[in-house]
Amino acid sequence: MQFILKIITDIEVLTLLKDETFLLSWIELSKKDKKVTVMQEPPFVITWYNQYISSYIPILCLAYDEKDTLVGLMPLAKNINDNTITHAGAGQAEYHGWIAHPDIDEEFPVECLIRLKTIFNMKTWQWRWLPPKAPVKWLSSNY
Repeated sequence: MQFILKIITDIEVLTLLKDETFLLSWIELSKKDKKVTVMQEPPFVITWYNQYISSYIPILCLAYDEKDTLVGLMPLAKNINDNTITHAGAGQAEYHGWIAHPDIDEEFPVECLIRLKTIFNMKTWQWRWLPPKAPVKWLSSNY
């Protein structure tokens, strides 16, 4: 499956999170992914962004197919003090991860990290625990 990756930040994220159509597409995508946990679903992510808006800038990595259907989502945040990037939830979320259509579940996180490295000049990345049933072949990516 081909997809177009989009990275949005800050106000654009907060605006999108008020869009009912987007939220419904997020929920529909979640139903297709066997590894989704509550920490990657809208209520947790939105609440966390709102609670930590003074410390973190929201970031969403989004993938869309040729029909403009949401097929991948990774909710992240940039720490305002040290510019590090973390998953939404940071230390308050047990599992960090992404939501993706099964056809791109391995490719999506790699593409997100490549793009994030380019945009934010990331030098290191700390990933906490992966959710149960998360694919891990992508961890040995050559990128």
